[in-house]
Amino acid sequence: MALSPTGQSRVSVGWVSSTVSIVGQDAGDTGDVFSVTGNAKFFDGIVVDGTATITGALTQTGAVAIGGGTGIVKVASSIISVGGAAVTGNESTVSEYALTGAVAGDQVLLTPDASKWSGAYHDINFSAGVTTADQVNIALVNSAETDITPDAMNWRATLIRF
Repeated sequence: MALSPTGQSRVSVGWVSSTVSIVGQDAGDTGDVFSVTGNAKFFDGIVVDGTATITGALTQTGAVAIGGGTGIVKVASSIISVGGAAVTGNESTVSEYALTGAVAGDQVLLTPDASKWSGAYHDINFSAGVTTADQVNIALVNSAETDITPDAMNWRATLIRF
């Protein structure tokens, strides 16, 4: 079935078991558009040549590759409170924090509260990793000669699974 680029056509797709490619134009003839409103289920794949607009939630099962990059299986984010304890000069401290859904090998990105992360805190380096389910380990490394006690503050921990 062909879609007319000059008129409006409605296509209903039930079960899709192979790749679907839809190339069409919006009613204003301004470009290629694929639009999903409500629920849609695709099994093996869909290729959109143009702009895809999805109204509502999109749940993806399996990896998503953006721009031909590495497939991402899961992204989750949580706020955790980090700091409040002294980090001895030229040493490090590792603490464990709950992060539901984390599994060993997940990548963790940390973002401290930028409004509070200044001055002596620039001598603190940090890293994170997941070695145990539902738990993230955060290392604070003090590169200064003197002890630094970072204020307890909220950090965003973003988990990425490939």
